[in-house]
Amino acid sequence: FTTEQYAHNFFSFSNEPVGPNYEVEFPYDIEADGIEAGQRKEGRRILYHETLQKPTNIRVPMPEGYTGPNTVSVRHSVNGQQITATTSIPGTRTFLHASAACLCPEQFVRISLKPGESAEWTRHYDFRFLSPTSAQKSSGNHGS
Repeated sequence: FTTEQYAHNFFSFSNEPVGPNYEVEFPYDIEADGIEAGQRKEGRRILYHETLQKPTNIRVPMPEGYTGPNTVSVRHSVNGQQITATTSIPGTRTFLHASAACLCPEQFVRISLKPGESAEWTRHYDFRFLSPTSAQKSSGNHGS
């Protein structure tokens, strides 16, 4: 039995549409497929610099051989709100679905079981409210 499992994570901050000041950060170097106008890859982050006019989908595969944490952080770089989602087992990819209403980082994990086997894992969410100054320094954003 082999399957992939993921959770829809619908995140938004202070009722602000997805766009300027939204960013997604990974703990590893990323390759990203599907980046469109109004979005850009910068190091380990994907930045949204225009309010989304239509839904977008970005695929970020987990690097081959990566053994670090399976996390993804979504933050608003100006108001300081941040959510970090952590999955306790390695993943295969993160799929970033976004619309003006929400940003959805979906962390996929692959489960393969033989007869009689079982698997357990957890998903943990860390909600933080950083000072806007701290948020801008951690994101490298020094102004709008």
